[in-house]
Formats: sequence, C-alpha cells, structure tokens
Amino acid sequence: MAYALPEPALAPALRRPTATIVAITVAGASAVGGAVALQPLAGLLGVVAIAAALALVQRPHVAVYLMVTLAPATAGLSRGLLVPGLRVSEVLIAGLATLVLLFAPRARPLPWTRVELLLLAYAALTAGLGGLDLALRHAPLTGSELGALLGPFQFVLLLRATVVALPRERQRLRAAQLLLGAATVVCLTGLMQLANVGPTRSVLSHLTGSHLYSASVSEGVPRVTGPFNFWHELDGFLMPSLLLAFALLLGARTPRARLGYAVVLAVTGTTLLATATVGPLVATVLACLYVAWKRGVLHVVLAAAIPVVLIAAIALGGTLTGRAKQQYTASASSYRLPLVPETLSFRYAVFREQSAPALRGRWATGYGPDLPPEFALGNFPYTETVYVTMLLRGGVPLLTVFVLLLLVTARAARRAQHSARTDLQWSIATVVLAMTSAYILLQLIESYLLDSGPPHTYWSFVALMLGAGAGRADAG
Repeated sequence: MAYALPEPALAPALRRPTATIVAITVAGASAVGGAVALQPLAGLLGVVAIAAALALVQRPHVAVYLMVTLAPATAGLSRGLLVPGLRVSEVLIAGLATLVLLFAPRARPLPWTRVELLLLAYAALTAGLGGLDLALRHAPLTGSELGALLGPFQFVLLLRATVVALPRERQRLRAAQLLLGAATVVCLTGLMQLANVGPTRSVLSHLTGSHLYSASVSEGVPRVTGPFNFWHELDGFLMPSLLLAFALLLGARTPRARLGYAVVLAVTGTTLLATATVGPLVATVLACLYVAWKRGVLHVVLAAAIPVVLIAAIALGGTLTGRAKQQYTASASSYRLPLVPETLSFRYAVFREQSAPALRGRWATGYGPDLPPEFALGNFPYTETVYVTMLLRGGVPLLTVFVLLLLVTARAARRAQHSARTDLQWSIATVVLAMTSAYILLQLIESYLLDSGPPHTYWSFVALMLGAGAGRADAG
C-alpha cells in the first residue's frame, strides 16, 4: 500500500492568537513568580516552559510528537524529579495535551468516538467511586491515592490531543516512527543494564527508585527493567512497538525502511527476551504469527525464525533456563496448584489468601484507591490482577466499564483493520487489536494498563488508529 491519501486542510496557526499569547504569558509569569519564591531552579524551568509553550502552541503536531515520544519512555521514573509529587510523564501529558486542546487549530469539529467516551467514563468512575469510598471511610486523601484517582484522566488527554493534532497521514507516520525510536532507546538502556555498562545500573536505580534488577541478579536470574520499576512495565511498554516494527517490516517497500524496522525489531526482541517474562513472550510470538498470517507470509516467517531462536537460546539461555527453574520451585502457600508454573500458582494463592477475603461486602462500590487491611496481613501488598484492582477501586460498575472499554477498542481496531487504506493504518489497527486481545488475558496475572509505561504506549497507538479516520465508524 502507498501513502497516497488526500491531505486534510489545516486551519490557521492559532484559533485565538492574541488571547492565546496573553493567557500563556500571564499564567506563566504567575507560575514563574511562585516557583522562584520556592526555588530558583524551578523558576528557571518555568521560564523554559513558557518559551516552549509559546513555540509549540503554533505547532500542535510537534507538541504531540514530544508527548508520545517522551511520556511513555519516562513513565517509570520516580515522582518528584521535575515537579513535586508528579511523574515526568504526567507533567508532559498534562502540559502538552492541555496546550493542544485549548489552542490547537481545528479545520472541523471532531466527534468523540465510543472508545474516547468510554475511556472518559472509566476515568470519571475511577475518581468518583474511589473518592466516595474514601469519604465513606473518612480516610485521608494522600498523594498516592490522588494519583490513583486522577491517573486515568491523563490517557483521556493523551488520546484526545493526539487525535486532534495529527490529522495527516504523514504526521501519524512520524509519530509512529518516534514511538519506535523511543522504544529503541529504552531497550538500549536495558541492554546496558544487563551488560553492566558504566554507571547504568546505579543511574537507573536512582531515577526509578527500584532495586528489583539487583535483587534478580542476586537470585541468579537477571531480569532487565530498564528505566522502569520492574520488568512487567518494561515488557508491556515494548510489546506494541515490537509488533508495529514487525508489521511495518513485512510491508516495507524500500531497503532503507526494511533495515530500520529490522533494527528496531532486533533490539526490542532481544530486550523483551531479557525480561524473562513468560506471558508477554508467548503473547508476542502469537501476535507476530497472527500478523504474518494476515500478511500471507507465515511460512516465510516460520522458516526465518529458526536461526533467530537458536541465537536467542545461545545468548540468553542461562537467564531463560534459570527462569524456567524458578517456575517450578515449590512455594510455601497452601494454595499452590500442582504441575502449574509458579507465575500462575502464586497469583492463585494471592487471590485465595488476600483478594477474595478483601472483596467480601465490597462489590457495589469497592474499597477505594488504596488496599484494604486484608492485604496488610500478608507480605505481598498487591492484587496481581487488574480485574481485582478494578473491583477494589470501584466495584462491579468500574470493572464493567473497564471491560467494555477493552471490548469496544478491540471492535474499533477490527473495523479499522478491515477499512484501512494504507499500510500504516492497517499495521497500527492490527497492533491495537492484537495488544487488546493479549491484555485481556495477560491482565489476569498483571495490571498492565494500570502500570507506568504500558498504558501510555497502548493509548498512544489507539490514538493513532482513531486519528487515521478508519475508526470513525465508532463516532458517537
């Protein structure tokens, strides 16, 4: 397929140029004044932010390029690195998306799709029901709880700003390429962590506040985390980009394009293997086989995979073997399932020992953004599944809307795949369909779309799919 669609006309640079410049200058000056009073460095950053806002407001597509490139890649960094209490990704999305939505030009009104409306409903229910639970329990609202309550709204902003600011096919292609570039950089940091290059390990531990990689090394099975808190965040971040690189590689028409996508695929594939996570690896392999089947080259891909598997087995055989041994190490739980890998058996034990008791009497509105006291009785304060987390945060209503959101997104991706008019549209729609299907199952054992990194990447791809117009059949 060729990128030969008619380009939509663009509106003037600003919808309200005078009001825009005055608003940014006045608001920025006030913010800088307050920041200087607190800390000179904060004031300097404020001045830089104002200058960037004045430049980006006339180029909303550049603002979205920065957002989809940097926000997913920095989502795992510790809170407070730039703004107290906030992650770098949250600052980027809130600032850049708000800038785009308030001042970006629009040639025509864009109706909200069912996916966007359901994402908004999910965010509103998370905040409303969770806040109600806290109020009924007279529990304090801490920064952690506030982040859990308001977190989904950042994806509403990301999705809507991307749809609004990237009306052209070449803009969405550039955004997709930047996403692949960011994933490649993240992978290189992860591989440097594995190879212990310079101060990489200590720097990543400092930036993320996580020491899980060091713990995995001490256990004899090093599992790469990169600039994220743990390996599940990294593999969830990588899977969509790996699939897109694979899909575009199979459809590339020039040697240069094929080489570029092959490099991205090799780096992301190696890093995904280095996380030694079974579920995502199996899901990614199945998704790649699905893409190859839809492309009509499944036999070629299977033949080419043989040397790749051999090389991977030689390079990472120790890690994968050690991980396999861990999967059949007996646990202390009385709920261990015989002949079942530890990954699944452990999560079953967590559900029986902690989650099931915590859910009793809390099906209607849940418990809130924090965990019930039942989780304090054990030594593992996590639900390990997104579905239990949804029930605890907002009961059956929140879980219903969340599942409906995934199903409607998968339906929109299926329609977009069938109606795609370019190779890019088909590839992105196929990635969204494959990833949504994978997450529905994988989130039985991990809260991928509540973690830092995976949801940022996932909703960026959904936004590119909806922005292409192929998903406009779902406009509500």
